[in-house]
Amino acid sequence: PLPLAALTLAAIVLGVSLVSMHAATFTGADSFDVRAILLTLTRVDDPVSLPFVIVAILIVGGWAERIMGGARMLVAYTGGGVVTSTAGLIVGAWEADVFPAVPLGETPVTGASPVPALLVVAMAASCFAGALWRRRVRGVCILLAVTMFLYSASASDLFALLALPVGLGVGMF
Repeated sequence: PLPLAALTLAAIVLGVSLVSMHAATFTGADSFDVRAILLTLTRVDDPVSLPFVIVAILIVGGWAERIMGGARMLVAYTGGGVVTSTAGLIVGAWEADVFPAVPLGETPVTGASPVPALLVVAMAASCFAGALWRRRVRGVCILLAVTMFLYSASASDLFALLALPVGLGVGMF
């Protein structure tokens, strides 16, 4: 069977990203606007990384849909992405207030990109896999999140670290 939810999600991300690259986009009233957070979950601003994100959505989303079903995969993507974005914005605001001299680069403005949401999906799907694949998927997710954070050490990559426990929490339900 075709992974219809993963194909739909990839089409949505591709469409929103292409439209936002050619037109002015809605940025929301403030950083905790739910519409702005949902828009960032479906938008890739860099045209070079867009094909890689689409392929990652098709691979991770298709695997997760096969393991835990399409509805759970979409709920893990949107719900986990919103929770990760909100937690990242809270940590970013707290960090800017507590440690103003040592910021994590720029403070995140809107929310997480599709990559941390995919980490949430992968971590949630690992809860439905067998023991060997569960360890493999979680190891790769941890390695990817830590590498992303250490490579650029920006506040936007903090979302990748926060996606790991959120994905485990989503996978428990």
